[in-house]
Amino acid sequence: MLLLLLALWTLWGACWLRRVELQREKDPVVRALGLSWAREGFGPTVRAVGTVAGRAVEVRWRRGMLRDRTRVRDAGEWRDVTEGADLLGLLGDTE
Repeated sequence: MLLLLLALWTLWGACWLRRVELQREKDPVVRALGLSWAREGFGPTVRAVGTVAGRAVEVRWRRGMLRDRTRVRDAGEWRDVTEGADLLGLLGDTE
């Protein structure tokens, strides 16, 4: 039982460290978009929410084992963002 608890604690710690690293990496993007950090779950995922050009926006970054993933919810639908895409330009476009 003790080994199981130790394994779970280690897994949680690894996810927490990856989440902190990801948040520090994406903080300039969040500030540039005028978003604020939101509460996240247990995995290596960070989220930012706010309004851009008068629209409600949520951005989620997830650090995976093989690749990172960025998803944006704008106008109620989720879409994947390719690596290196300009989020400010993507979200700043008005309809």
